[in-house]
Amino acid sequence: EELEKELVAARTRYPDQAVVIRGEGEGRYQAVVDVLVACHRAKIKQYSLATVVKGK
Repeated sequence: EELEKELVAARTRYPDQAVVIRGEGEGRYQAVVDVLVACHRAKIKQYSLATVVKGK
């Protein structure tokens, strides 16, 4: 809920800004799903997923 409020505020200030969702390879997938749901509820349509490749 807090993330959703932050996303709505950010969308209001920067309507054309995309959201980049970064995660660790060992992280819980549910956390990514939760962020995607918050983006959807905040009506953010531009987002991408970023990962870190081990050893780079």
